[in-house]
Amino acid sequence: MYQKFGKVREVDGSGDTLEVWKLTRKAMLPQISFIVGPKFSHKSSIGYEVCKRTNAKLLRFNAFVKKNNFENSDDNTVVLALI
Repeated sequence: MYQKFGKVREVDGSGDTLEVWKLTRKAMLPQISFIVGPKFSHKSSIGYEVCKRTNAKLLRFNAFVKKNNFENSDDNTVVLALI
């Protein structure tokens, strides 16, 4: 089921511990987090602070949808574009 969403990663575990760890880390990146809440709940402020502290990138969902002309698209199309 998760294969079709690009969520399955395969790692060769036959190498030494450090090599397997490096391959696993590479397979797991990028890490994606979501902040959800009502308007004016400081989601953006929290997101900016998390990104600043973790060297992550902030993606504003509504801007992403608008920039890619997904306003009238179904959820599956938008999710696949995000992935």
